[in-house]
Amino acid sequence: MANPHADPSAQGSSASRLLSFLLALLMHVGLGTLLFVGIDWQKPQPEVVQAELWIPMEDLPAPEEAPEAPAPEPEPQPAPEPPPPPPKPAPAPEPEPVKAEQPDPAIAIAKAKEEAERKAEEERRREEEKRRLAEEEKKRQEAEARERERARQAELERQRAEEKRQREEAQRKEQERKAEEARKEAERKAAEEKKRQEEEKKREEQKKQEEARQRKLAQEKAEKEKAEKEKAEKEKAEKAEKAAAQKAAAEKAAAQRQAAEARRKAAVSALLSQAGDADSTAIHGSTSGARDAGYAARVSSAIRNNTTFFQQISGNPKAVFDVRLDRDGRIQDVRLKQSSGNAAWDSAAERAIRRTDPFPCPRSGSCESTLEIHHGPQD
Repeated sequence: MANPHADPSAQGSSASRLLSFLLALLMHVGLGTLLFVGIDWQKPQPEVVQAELWIPMEDLPAPEEAPEAPAPEPEPQPAPEPPPPPPKPAPAPEPEPVKAEQPDPAIAIAKAKEEAERKAEEERRREEEKRRLAEEEKKRQEAEARERERARQAELERQRAEEKRQREEAQRKEQERKAEEARKEAERKAAEEKKRQEEEKKREEQKKQEEARQRKLAQEKAEKEKAEKEKAEKEKAEKAEKAAAQKAAAEKAAAQRQAAEARRKAAVSALLSQAGDADSTAIHGSTSGARDAGYAARVSSAIRNNTTFFQQISGNPKAVFDVRLDRDGRIQDVRLKQSSGNAAWDSAAERAIRRTDPFPCPRSGSCESTLEIHHGPQD
C-alpha cells in the first residue's frame, strides 16, 4: 500500500525512471523480435534493412525538485487521507512470435513507427497522468496547508478562547475573593456592632441596676432619716415633757426656795441692819451665816478691796449676783442675776467677785454653797 504521506516529488521521480526503463526494454524486445523473425534459417535471406527508434532521455520530463518542507506547525490536526492513486497501467503483453516470414522493411518501419507513436501516446498519457497526479498532489498539499492554517487559526482561536477563559476565571476568582472579603468585612462589622450593642445593653443594665441601688439606698436613707427624725422628735417630745415636768418641779422647788429665801433674807436683813451701814455690800446666805454677824462684813470688805472702777456714776446702783461656792469657799460659778443698769459697773462688780477667790468662810464652819451678793459702786 502506498504511503499517503510520502513525498509527491519522490514518487514522480521513481515513476519517471520506471517508465524510461520499461520503454527502453520494450524497444529492445521489439527490435530483437523483428531481427529474429527476419532471419531465414533455411535459405539465404535477402539483405535486411534495420532501423532503430530511440527516444532521447533528455526529452523525458525532468523530475520535479522536492519542495522545501514547510515549517512545522504547532500540533497540526491529522490531515484526511488522500484518495489512493490510480493503479498503474499494466504492461503491454508481449506480442506472440509470428511465423517466420520475410518481413517487409516498410511494414517493419511502419510498425516501429506505430509502436513508437503508441509508446509516445502512452508516455503522453503518463505525463498527463503525472500532471494530474501532481495537480492533485498540489491540491492535496494546498488542502493540507489550508487545513493546517485552519488548524492554526483554530489553535489560535482556542488559545484566545483559553486566554479569555483564564482572564474570565481570574476575574471571577478576583470577584469571588472581593466578595469573600466583603462578606468577612460585613461579618466583622456585624460582630462589632453586635458586641457594641451587647456592651451598650450591659452598660444600660448596669446603669439601671446602679440607679435602682441608688434609689434603694436613697429610700433606705430617707426611711432611716425619717425614723431617726421620728425618734428624735419622740425623744425631743419626751425630753420636752420631762423638761416640762422637771421645770414644773424646779419651779415648785424654786417657789419653795424663794419662800424660804424670803424668810431667810428677812432674818439676815435684820442682822445686817444691826452690824453696819445699810448702803454697804449685802450678802444673803443661809441662817448659819446669820449667827456669824461679822461674816457678811468680811465678805463685803474683801469684794470692796478687789473692786476697780474709775468711771463717775450717779447714785449707787447695785448689781445682784448668784455665787456658788464649794465647802472651802472656792468659786464654782458667778452669774449676773439682776443688772445695775450700767454694763460697765456690772462687769467691774463681776471681776471683783471673781478676784475674791477663795471667799472667807464663817467661823461657825464651812462656806455656804450659794450666796446672793448685792454690790454697788458706793459700797
